[in-house]
Amino acid sequence: EDSTDDFFASMGLVQVLDDSLSAVTPVSWPPTAQEITLKKAEEEEKLTQSLEIELKVSFANWVADARKIQWKEEKTYTVVKGTSKSSTKEMRTVMRTTDIPVGKDTKLTWREMWEINVVSIMKEDFIEKDKDRKTYGWLPKMTTCSKGS
Repeated sequence: EDSTDDFFASMGLVQVLDDSLSAVTPVSWPPTAQEITLKKAEEEEKLTQSLEIELKVSFANWVADARKIQWKEEKTYTVVKGTSKSSTKEMRTVMRTTDIPVGKDTKLTWREMWEINVVSIMKEDFIEKDKDRKTYGWLPKMTTCSKGS
């Protein structure tokens, strides 16, 4: 009996017992347009919910880590003294991706930060560290898709 049930199921048919008669009732195949539309809507709703959750998590991670971006860095420079060929090495605080000196403890203004190559920072701090996009999703990649980046 199990093999008969398996046979009917494999054919897309369901065996229905009706008091004294055994009848075979076909399952709706092919599915109706309404059934297809309903199934697509259900799948789309599940996908939308999943993506909304992923975006919220990615965005929260993005915001938290973006606040930690180091916009300044220490660089070593060779400084020539006077007209002689003697030189010394000095550490200077500069805006990241530039050689523009800034105070170590000063807060950068938007005008100063205008010179920073944000795309290279996004690539270095986010894209390269999250290649599988599990932490930030596509957000860092999206920031690098502007003209000129």
